[in-house]
Amino acid sequence: MRAPAPIKWVLLILILIGFLIGAYTILDDRISESELFPVYSSKRTDPLGMSLFRDALEKWPAIDSVSENRSPTTRLTGFGGETTFLRLGMTPQHLRDERYELDGDFLEGLAAGGTVVISLTDKVRRRGRSDDDLEWDMRRSEWRKEWENSKSESDSEPDSDGESEKAESWIDFIERQRVLFDAEMRLENGPTLLELFELSVEEAKGDLPEEGYPLFESQSKAEINLDRRWKSRLYFDRESDDSLLKSFQELGADLPEETSQALIAQRVKLRPFLSEGDAITNHYETDHGSVAVSASYGEGEVWLISDTYPFSNEALKADPFFELLFAPLKGAKEIIFDERIHGAKEAGGFMHVMVAYRLHGIFWGLACVALIWVWRTSASLLPPRGASEAVGDLMTGEDTASGLQSLLRNSVPREKLAATLFSCWEEAQRMPISESKKQQVSAALAKLTDGSRKTARDSVAVLEDVRQIIRSR
Repeated sequence: MRAPAPIKWVLLILILIGFLIGAYTILDDRISESELFPVYSSKRTDPLGMSLFRDALEKWPAIDSVSENRSPTTRLTGFGGETTFLRLGMTPQHLRDERYELDGDFLEGLAAGGTVVISLTDKVRRRGRSDDDLEWDMRRSEWRKEWENSKSESDSEPDSDGESEKAESWIDFIERQRVLFDAEMRLENGPTLLELFELSVEEAKGDLPEEGYPLFESQSKAEINLDRRWKSRLYFDRESDDSLLKSFQELGADLPEETSQALIAQRVKLRPFLSEGDAITNHYETDHGSVAVSASYGEGEVWLISDTYPFSNEALKADPFFELLFAPLKGAKEIIFDERIHGAKEAGGFMHVMVAYRLHGIFWGLACVALIWVWRTSASLLPPRGASEAVGDLMTGEDTASGLQSLLRNSVPREKLAATLFSCWEEAQRMPISESKKQQVSAALAKLTDGSRKTARDSVAVLEDVRQIIRSR
């Protein structure tokens, strides 16, 4: 029995509402549990996330815009004066590997007055190997083969003492090659921020206290609550001299003259952007060393913080570091969060074009098409079937119109409609038609199935041909 149309619509609406509620519940659970966003993402809402900090900046009247970056820093746009670039949640290895070209947009924007805030963490998984690491591994394998061939030719009868001397010789050789390789990468791709300000990232030995390390006052003018604790073993150490030259001096060797001159030229080129004297300002420190420092580069400033906990939702709720959070933001009108370091990359494709050209209306069009399709498949476009009327004690049969409606409601394919109508007519006749006419009718009906006729009017034409065949004598 076919359900009335109003009941079908009610059921359809209830099913649609249930689907929407289920989809929202699943997405809400995943977002609340932060499964969609990595650790320390600016959109993550659990304690390890930083959504509260981003929401606070978006509501701050002095901030004009808050956006996110999903492309490499070499393609960072809009970075310069009155802009703060937040790179929160970097790994120490990432900070050691990432290099910046001297004439690149990043250092130019920094020198023009931009501010960069970098916080480190050891709570994220290890990042993949960089291009420099892969290049080093390849060269190291080649050097190993060449060195072993040269040693095998010079040592005809190696003994145990010779093997140890051979190992020490290889270690000294590869250490010198590593320093040369670092110098080459620095000249080719630019320095890292640690090399730029002669800093290094170290890790305190031993277990981290449950409440963290106590903080002490440094050169910062801000008042510091000494009861606070620093929950990271990472700290920054000062390098007394250029790390590359210092490494080579410790090895008792000199850099090639061409490399040394290139490094000196690079430092001379950077000198106008670096402050004279002590360019590093210590803001917070623990027993092990500085945990929050800043340095000037041109008109801009770089902040390095050894922990991302102060920016997290948990810290903002339990023990907020207001001085540390808002000190780098003075004078900023635009904030850029770097989401690329968390794995959120900008990629091309259909959705990228949709966002770039604001083609969101296509989704509304698809929704309308889906609703029309549901309505078309669930509701009949035919008029309602009339009930049979009784004349006296007799029941009248269905007329031609009701028979056609029955055929259409039974979803008879268009190419089989003419054959079905002829079959119904043939069953209703008392006298069968001759075999010759049957063959002629079959030939006419075959025109709808052999592909020679495809239009909707062909069924009517074929039925007219069938009628002429039956009426002929």
